Amino acid sequence: MRRGSASKAPAVDPAACRAAELVVHDDATWYDAPHLAHTLLDRAAALGADIRYDTPVTALLRDGMRVRGAEARGRHFEADHVVNCAGPDAGRIAELAGVRLPLRRIPGLVGESVPLTEPLCAIVATSGVDLRPAPGNRVCAISWPVDALLDPTPDTQVPPEADLLGRCAAVLPAFRALGGTRIGVRPVPEDGLPLVGPHPHAPGLYTIATHSGVTLAPLLAALAAGELTTGTSAPALAPYRPDRDTSQPIRDESLAVMSGHRVEAG
Repeated sequence: MRRGSASKAPAVDPAACRAAELVVHDDATWYDAPHLAHTLLDRAAALGADIRYDTPVTALLRDGMRVRGAEARGRHFEADHVVNCAGPDAGRIAELAGVRLPLRRIPGLVGESVPLTEPLCAIVATSGVDLRPAPGNRVCAISWPVDALLDPTPDTQVPPEADLLGRCAAVLPAFRALGGTRIGVRPVPEDGLPLVGPHPHAPGLYTIATHSGVTLAPLLAALAAGELTTGTSAPALAPYRPDRDTSQPIRDESLAVMSGHRVEAG
């Protein structure tokens, strides 16, 4: 680690972060995604939005090929546009409209430390593990190589917590114990790039699905809202339409690592 970067994360072991190239994003930051989502939904509700929790969509209302709304908990919700931003469930929603999204469901292990006396104040990304601050002086951790070992059906397996903990402790020695773990399912487009926009075979259905949802959400939301409210296509979204050819080589580094491990194991 260079001297300037070490000052941003003094609790990190420099010997565990040796690399031919080191990139420091001085203006990078993080936010707690669940807290942000709830805050934004509460604000939308205060402005008059009808927010429904625990209301899974079971059918789409259709007039021929056109999507006219959604059915959830036996209620019909009609709309000019239905936005499919259901994350790992986006593929199922698309199938309700008779179309397929080139989307994979890839499990990922998320670990969180017990509270640390010296908190981590920077995002640290290494080849073996990624660490970021978490509320309560904790540290959140993920590892692409560890995720590559997970079974595609995470409900039936014992997560490799020891492997994740060992990688965390090697980079951040204070990370000696896991306060908890969970397995989530990522929505990952087949070529690793976002899927955003209408589908020609299901007019009225607008898709937003991406692996980098937390990072790209503010930008994608603004671009999608512009398209939906003005009817004008955003040039920036042209390469990411849901019906594009996704057979190109993977450009997402994390997906390449996970996919490479899966191919070798199979």
